[in-house]
Amino acid sequence: MVLALPDDGIRFYSASVHPLADDTDGTTACRAETADDGATVRTNGIEGDWVLYAYVEKFLYEGTHAERNGWSPRRYPNLLDDRAVRRFIETTYEPYAAHIGHGRIGEAVSAFFTDEPSLMAAYQNTEDTYEQAVVPWTEALPGRFEREHGEALAPCLHALFEGDGKMERTVRVQFYRTVANLLAESYFRQLADWCGTRGIRFSGHALLEESMVYHAAYYGSLMRVLREMPFPGVDMLTTRPQRYIDDPFGYLLAPKFVSSAARAAGRRDVMAEICPVHFDPSGAYAYDGEATIDDMTGTANLLYMGGVTHINSYYNALDMEASKYRRYCAHVGRLGVMLEGAAHRPDVGVYYAIGTYQADYKPIRQAVRRQPEAMWRRHESLLATARGLLSAGLDFNFLDDEAILDAGLEDGALAVGGIPYRAVLMHGAEVVPLAVLEKLQRFESAGGRVVWTGSLPTSGIYAGEHAEVVRRMRACELVSASEAAASISRVRDEAAEQPALRVADVGGERLFMSRYDKDGEELLMLLHAGDGTAEAVLEGRPGLTEAVACDPETGSRARVALPFRLRLQPYGCLFLRTMSAEAESDAETEK
Repeated sequence: MVLALPDDGIRFYSASVHPLADDTDGTTACRAETADDGATVRTNGIEGDWVLYAYVEKFLYEGTHAERNGWSPRRYPNLLDDRAVRRFIETTYEPYAAHIGHGRIGEAVSAFFTDEPSLMAAYQNTEDTYEQAVVPWTEALPGRFEREHGEALAPCLHALFEGDGKMERTVRVQFYRTVANLLAESYFRQLADWCGTRGIRFSGHALLEESMVYHAAYYGSLMRVLREMPFPGVDMLTTRPQRYIDDPFGYLLAPKFVSSAARAAGRRDVMAEICPVHFDPSGAYAYDGEATIDDMTGTANLLYMGGVTHINSYYNALDMEASKYRRYCAHVGRLGVMLEGAAHRPDVGVYYAIGTYQADYKPIRQAVRRQPEAMWRRHESLLATARGLLSAGLDFNFLDDEAILDAGLEDGALAVGGIPYRAVLMHGAEVVPLAVLEKLQRFESAGGRVVWTGSLPTSGIYAGEHAEVVRRMRACELVSASEAAASISRVRDEAAEQPALRVADVGGERLFMSRYDKDGEELLMLLHAGDGTAEAVLEGRPGLTEAVACDPETGSRARVALPFRLRLQPYGCLFLRTMSAEAESDAETEK
């Protein structure tokens, strides 16, 4: 049998023949012969029924986000190829430096913005079915894979496209880990280094940050690549607070993924681009910009609670009443002032279970949103878990493998980027590297709490790890979402150092809370995540009788006696701060 190169192919990379018998273990029975020029594949087959897998290198464009982005279809460089990225820098970034002046650009430009860079190795915004399923590729990838994992990639390429056994799932995890490392270095680090040597920060936002399904397809691991970005950002496609929280697309998760990557790297600045074009689950985009000023400020409140520190918006000042635009800008400015220099103190770290999504992810010949329902149920389960934590007054950051492995163990807490975590929630984590599991068990032995929900891991990232992962999990139990929230709350309540400010009697309303340390004081951000008016009582620890209340909507600052009954409008927020001598002199007692 001779197979000729497809018209859109560059060359055959490799080919292999596999038996179709039901009892096959997925191993290759024989290699097919690929011509030296890569134009043909030849095989005599094997005994019995068999299938030929032929892997073709090709340029991607049709059906990808490069073509189907909705505003500027154009060809796109391979971001895994560091040579292509260097050429991009030479033809794009360097001319800016030459025009402004190599010695002045760091003074004139604070950041370079990249808009939705991705691997493009999937189909997007299309109803069409294409001839081939595709994975990201570059010349250096096979060698890098073998160096990282000790195995050749060519004999197991078929596992990237099909099969759900341990072998196939393990290959996919390893492949997308390598892809993420290559992408982080070739694109994100190269651009960050170019900017950094000139006193500029590399910023912008990725594509479809809302779900780990997209993270695996377009980045291998979003949190891995964003580690290289000094000023990462997020694209917010809605300006409706209720949709931000409850829409299954996952708007609520997007800022958390990005700010968690920044915080794990010891950074705090996170940009949000508000582009009010709602992404419908059907794949259609619809303008979402006819928002009230309350919608706009409510969305800003949610973004800042999600870890954002700066907003770039598509709200058009020319199409908006001056008073409305002034009110919005003042509100956002006050959010920034309140959180400037504040150190986040979350209640729990939530495991970024990207390995499970990498194991699940098999490219298809349709848009990514057509991935099997099981993947999207996994996404929706994580979204519901995040919403449940916040509704229980528990704030969180995501922690990826690197964050956990690099963390220090200090006084029974995992120290990540200067943030202590006394509890870690492992939700839906079916794949966990053995080294991460060992670190978490040391964390537990030191007094930390690890809570498991959704599923227990059944594999690591190497074949030799799987049995040991299963063995170590025998003593662990799954708990429900409500039990997990209660367990995490107990960790907070039993801590030796208790919060100075505490909210009681929330009356059944969703009241999100985010806690910070700032200038030696405790700062509490409260947000009403619902309609109607929410009331709650703010209490102080014994001996604390007053606090300062700051309203970003009005700009008012007032001394309040504790306990204090507060009222919040839909998606409104309030900051409460413990009193220092300076705060006492600045604040005015509320009668």
